Amino acid sequence: MNKEEMKKKIEKLEMEIKGLENDLDDMQQQLEDALKVRKAVAEIEEHLDKQQKGFESHFFPTLKYFLKK
Repeated sequence: MNKEEMKKKIEKLEMEIKGLENDLDDMQQQLEDALKVRKAVAEIEEHLDKQQKGFESHFFPTLKYFLKK
């Protein structure tokens, strides 16, 4: 294997690594968004539970934050 072939293979591997890094960044963003939704759902469940028990609850900070984006 000569130097040119090695150089091309290294460049190809570097491009594949960059692609994988971009995929990981996208997946991380999806996980962060999913956690925001999960937190909002937990707050809604808590609100409904309090309402069912006769308490007043009108505050959804995560839900409001999530909807503003």
